[in-house]
Amino acid sequence: MAKNFKIIDAVICKNHSYSGRQYLSENGLPLEGWVERETRTHLIRIICSNGYYSNGYKYPKNPNPPQNKLLSWDNLRLCGGYVVPDESLQIERRVFNKEKPVGDLQFRPGVTGESILVRKCLEENFEVVQYQWPHAENAPRSVMFGSKDSLESLFDIDAISRYYAATTGFGKEIGLELQRVRGSSPIQVLQSYSWGSPASKVDLVKTGLCLGYALESTVSLINGANI
Repeated sequence: MAKNFKIIDAVICKNHSYSGRQYLSENGLPLEGWVERETRTHLIRIICSNGYYSNGYKYPKNPNPPQNKLLSWDNLRLCGGYVVPDESLQIERRVFNKEKPVGDLQFRPGVTGESILVRKCLEENFEVVQYQWPHAENAPRSVMFGSKDSLESLFDIDAISRYYAATTGFGKEIGLELQRVRGSSPIQVLQSYSWGSPASKVDLVKTGLCLGYALESTVSLINGANI
């Protein structure tokens, strides 16, 4: 069992019939969500699922990242691969509540949810792009939707650039790229490269920013410190 961690945002699992869980509450019940460990210089944010370790992000304690309601660890849990109840509904809610810059949902052919989502985006003046993955027969269609505002309207690009300069060895490259795309909307940025499989450090930054992930998580990935 893991020790010396702090519960950040985690709940008790309903299913706790299996042994060997690493992350347990004070009452010995498995946790679901975020916990945190601390070293002398770094924080380690860990996502646990049903009491088991799922992923972890290690990042410097200082400096503190710029704060923005569009950037959160909650958005990172919605990136796929984790057990999140009603994940699609949560993504949609967070985007329309302006707690996440962009959402990307998939719909099987003939499912009415796609047209309902597109209509809602148009009614509420959100940007929306529909596309289909070409590599598989009967592939699902995707709807990418989010704010029409530019990155520089949504974020303090200069402060974010300074944060990456202080926490990674790629501050110059990241700063130049963020300056280049600051006038584009998040969807315009994501549609300009293979956002689902970022090929460079700067692409990681753009994907994390446009999808609303905590800056610290991107720092961990850039530094190769995810655990």
